[in-house]
Amino acid sequence: MYKAIALAALGASLAFSGGCRRTSHQTVELDLAPTTGILALDVDHFRGDVTVFAGSGDRTIEIQGTVRIDGGKNKAHKRRMHDAVSIDAQLEEDGARGILRVRTSSERAVYDDHRMHLTIRVPRCDGVRIENHWGAVNVYDAAGSAEIHATAGPIQFLTTHPITDPVVLTAVDGLIWYQVPDGSTGAFDLQTLDGHIWYRERVSGMTTDAVATPTTFQGVLEDDTNSVIARTNNGDINVWVVNDPMAIRRAFPNARPSVQDKLFGQTSRRHRRNLPIDHPEVTGLNEWATRRAFQYE
Repeated sequence: MYKAIALAALGASLAFSGGCRRTSHQTVELDLAPTTGILALDVDHFRGDVTVFAGSGDRTIEIQGTVRIDGGKNKAHKRRMHDAVSIDAQLEEDGARGILRVRTSSERAVYDDHRMHLTIRVPRCDGVRIENHWGAVNVYDAAGSAEIHATAGPIQFLTTHPITDPVVLTAVDGLIWYQVPDGSTGAFDLQTLDGHIWYRERVSGMTTDAVATPTTFQGVLEDDTNSVIARTNNGDINVWVVNDPMAIRRAFPNARPSVQDKLFGQTSRRHRRNLPIDHPEVTGLNEWATRRAFQYE
């Protein structure tokens, strides 16, 4: 079974918030088939926060996107920005397995004055892949493997399900929090360039072969059959193995991208090490020239 829905992020729900920031809300609902017992999530988000809540208790998938545009632009320009932003959600189901693919895009992505905050609620999540730009990634109560890449923003992965599958968390500029319960395993390989590593195993005490410095950590929790890799250029990496990993959730401020972050883009491998290999700062595509072509529209 295949279900697809594509939405423009402009509609009757347009409103002004505080007189300086225009918002648009869109909600997509999809029904999970009764035969689907395993659901994976695949997200590629152009800019803004991504928050995933797994375990909604029913068979309904809800995807909500909120477009935000900063002030200083005229109404016509803001309307064009809203027209350019879209969500595409596809639910692919084959027997007992399902994959939810969510893609967001903006025809004017070269502008950094607009973004979409994306919230996804799923009945369950048995594996997750997220590619995000300029925003926080929060994943709550997912199971299975995880691969999360954030170009600029923190990553928070908290779950009550023991994680025994491979995990990869990379951030160019942001903190990483990984909180899992007793029964989780992994060969940990953690590294930050500007920050500290905090590894706390407070349940079984079964971490072995540990080698640590303030900015690196390697060790084996229970079993080394699954790797847990975390990298960030700027920020702390926190790994907690605790009885109640969902007890503490952190709220990260919504900060606009800073032009200062661009200063190292073409000259320092240090600040682009964790970027996707096709990212403009790696390939050398001149984003600023592209933006200049739009500025008089």
